[in-house]
Amino acid sequence: MTNIIVIGGGIIGLCVAEKLISEGHKVSIIERERIAAGASYGNAAGFAFSEVMPMASVGMILRSMRWLFDPNGPFSVVPQDLPQTMGWLVRFALAARRSSFETSLRVQSQLMQVGQATLPPMLNRSNLEHMVRTTGALYLYDTERQYGDAMADWRLRENRGVAYDCYEGRALHNFQPGLSNEIYGGVHAPKYQAVTEPKDFCLEIHKYLVHKGVDTIYANVSAIQTRSDGVEVVFENAAPVTGAQVLLAAGP
Repeated sequence: MTNIIVIGGGIIGLCVAEKLISEGHKVSIIERERIAAGASYGNAAGFAFSEVMPMASVGMILRSMRWLFDPNGPFSVVPQDLPQTMGWLVRFALAARRSSFETSLRVQSQLMQVGQATLPPMLNRSNLEHMVRTTGALYLYDTERQYGDAMADWRLRENRGVAYDCYEGRALHNFQPGLSNEIYGGVHAPKYQAVTEPKDFCLEIHKYLVHKGVDTIYANVSAIQTRSDGVEVVFENAAPVTGAQVLLAAGP
């Protein structure tokens, strides 16, 4: 039996721990605050398997340039920060090259396919199917131009196995009443899944893990050191623990 230490008690660490115990490993979870203390406490709560498009793309760069002149846009550049941010901007542009974009699209699609295939067995093992619902997701576009530009991305998604339906004008408003008349079109991804409350979902997974014998250590990690017999995790105010492997799932 391999002892594996998972650092991080958010949704990623918890799901990895569940997979490991299902394969017969002994698992310990280390969390510095509490289960689902970070982003897993209150996020969008979606299993966004349709989101396979890389952030770095030529289209994103063009949109970002337009956003620079939009006071309400989501992107801005602070001139005095350019010495620090220029390297990141250059790497982003390089990642938008066609070869890099296609590689990212392929890898992200494969990751989503793995996630989509492994979610149902995990829910079945932990008896948490009732906490996940297939809601679908509706993507809205204000103008015909935005809608048309988005179609290129949706065709790439379709090539990667993502199902969707398109609605324009009156068809959209019949499909989803109550929308503003200024919205031109929409795309519905019917297989989009979500949980009602992400924190509760994490707590239920953790409860299941505790029942299966997973230890939880609440401490702040100060170092991870390799040893001849495995890996040692050092804490600020607690005795260190050792394992054969360490998996880091501590968020950004």
